[in-house]
Amino acid sequence: MENEKDFGVTVVVGGSQETKKIERQEENLIELGEWRWVDTRNYKGEVETDFYCATHIGSNYVKFNSPHSERDHGSSVRIHFDDLHKHTKRERESGKVLGDYIEKYRDIIREATEDIKQITSDLGVGQNVAIAQESTSQTTALVVMTGKDDINNYETRLVKAKDKDLPALFEKIKRASSELGRWMGAEILPMEASRGTLNGSIKAVEDRIFKVSLYAGLTEMVDQIQEGEPALINSKLHIMQRRLYMDEECLLGYRHGGMEFKEIGAFDEWLLEPDNLNRILPFDRCMVAFRVRRNEKERENDGSLHTSLINFRLAEKDTVTFLYVKNGDNVYRMNCDLDFGSMIFPDKDVYNPGIKMMIKGRRTHNTKDLITVYDYEERCKAEDLRVEYSRQWKRLNLEKDRWNNPYRSGSFDKKEWRAFDPTNVYYDDMLQTIADEMDQYNRIVLIIQGLYDRSEVLHPHPPIRVWEADDFTANIKLIYDGDHILAPSIDPPSFEAYREYCNLSMCEGSMVIGQEDFWERKEGRKETNRIRNDYRCSGKQYYPTHFTPYGNPGPDYIAKIDLWKPRAKKATFKWIRQRQTYNKEPWQSWDIETSVVVPIGKLFNVSSYKIGDFKQFFEDPRTRVEYLKWAPMLLAAEEYHAKISNQPKGD
Repeated sequence: MENEKDFGVTVVVGGSQETKKIERQEENLIELGEWRWVDTRNYKGEVETDFYCATHIGSNYVKFNSPHSERDHGSSVRIHFDDLHKHTKRERESGKVLGDYIEKYRDIIREATEDIKQITSDLGVGQNVAIAQESTSQTTALVVMTGKDDINNYETRLVKAKDKDLPALFEKIKRASSELGRWMGAEILPMEASRGTLNGSIKAVEDRIFKVSLYAGLTEMVDQIQEGEPALINSKLHIMQRRLYMDEECLLGYRHGGMEFKEIGAFDEWLLEPDNLNRILPFDRCMVAFRVRRNEKERENDGSLHTSLINFRLAEKDTVTFLYVKNGDNVYRMNCDLDFGSMIFPDKDVYNPGIKMMIKGRRTHNTKDLITVYDYEERCKAEDLRVEYSRQWKRLNLEKDRWNNPYRSGSFDKKEWRAFDPTNVYYDDMLQTIADEMDQYNRIVLIIQGLYDRSEVLHPHPPIRVWEADDFTANIKLIYDGDHILAPSIDPPSFEAYREYCNLSMCEGSMVIGQEDFWERKEGRKETNRIRNDYRCSGKQYYPTHFTPYGNPGPDYIAKIDLWKPRAKKATFKWIRQRQTYNKEPWQSWDIETSVVVPIGKLFNVSSYKIGDFKQFFEDPRTRVEYLKWAPMLLAAEEYHAKISNQPKGD
């Protein structure tokens, strides 16, 4: 009987089909902590067979780990159940194999040590333990040197031992010691694998503790900010899907980077205004999630640890999640420790098990890397079309630089995607990621049940069990306002395109925005260079991004263009600053005309703005993310035109 090996496949020549089937079934039977010979591929693509331990058994795969140490984490490989008989071979005497590996590296260390002793002994430089023996060592060295006919040859051997022989042996001992440590700790792998099975129980207990604390602490986290009559007893609770941001909705302090956590009271007052309340909470019973800010606020920092710590705590408070609940005329604000993400609950078809999915990459833990098979096929068609257009462009533009090809590269690589099904050995990982996200979303149900049971926020209401489908459907309605289908247009509005359109009519005398920020940043760079070049400021870490010199106010936030150069597309702004000097007399100052030249790309033409133009960017959820960056310009232009329209007309 002869055995042939092809990537771990054992073929019994002359054996019956029944024999092969029995052997395959035996190889597929595996226990946690079992040692096997596993076929892997190295970085060159060559097949190697190593000794691995089964450390995890998933729903469709087995994870094998090689022995590891504190410094060497070893390697791991996943093998599908269907491929166990191909790529693994059972080892029934694993203890003997581990012992052979340990003895192998011990022998290497012993041999290398003996070689070092032999080399040093031959050269008369052997190490002695006692200090009293130092003279003996020197005598031995003298005997060796005087006993040699060729002193130059002896010197060459010394240099060779120092630069080549001894370092190579020391490196050999180092590598062997590392391998010895790995294999001596190999017996721990099966125990670590058994311990891993307990992690699921610990996680379940931690999750239960969190849910109980969340449910039990609801009444302490609710503040009523408006009193009135409650909604009717049979009114449904409408839950808005999309999380909102206070700084984007009310734009408190938009000229100074937006609102902060300390301004929650001011936001409550803004929210309770009838127009705002009906827009944010449009139903008799309604719930919406808020966060103070979407992005971290840029705060001044003098480089000290104290200021950095304060800024860190302020930024941390800006990420707190609030749930605002409207019940008739009553409005409540609930501080919530749970971060829901950008949406309180997912879209309808995100986790539909009946839809075939594709996953990007192998070890991804992000549900954003999941797309439907239909979406994948459509992207493949678009990519094939791009490739065809690129080929046609090359044929028609042979003399042109290939980098000018508009179809040269695409963002979709079909080779990165794999079927998301049980044939994928990372199927369990993504399922766990999906389950964790679903559990995160389902916690809103726990909060709602707690509001029904333990508080008066949603009273009056009939007895409700939100985990029962009939009760949930009868009393709760999910509003999918996070879907882009609700956007008012097919393509999201572009602020840059809108600014370019407004700037087309820019001329001398136009009222514009942007020059103040441009000038302050320019002065900030000057001040930063001054600080860096001043030896008295050595070690100072604070460098201002914006700076206003003393006695120099700079251009106004909204200013008139004093000089316009249409070809260069640059505007000049002039203002008066104070110049100060000291000439034995007290400080003297006089006014000096100052100017700054600003390119058109940094400006926004307020004169071309129409009242209400800001709404196209504010109301579209796709542009809301970037809205706060444009809001100071848009709202300042809105206020400017509103002020002009309210002024009485002259004769």
